Amino acid sequence: GIPEAGWGFTSDAHGKGFATEALRAMLAWADETLPAARTVCIFDPAHEASMRVALKAGYSDPAMGTVGGKRTLFLWRDRQPG
Repeated sequence: GIPEAGWGFTSDAHGKGFATEALRAMLAWADETLPAARTVCIFDPAHEASMRVALKAGYSDPAMGTVGGKRTLFLWRDRQPG
């Protein structure tokens, strides 16, 4: 399968850069450790903050799909060379 990146923070942590910092650190680890050529992140397309975090971390190629009967946005990121 394709590794999936996910994040969630309490509302008092929103807007402080924690999600971006954590995602970038996780992706650096994944690029060095996992054999997968790509990762994916999925979320509600209305969640604009998650979209900004994902784009800052290098995710792109948006595609809409359905997960659990709900519209879901998929974004993809290719492994970055070390």
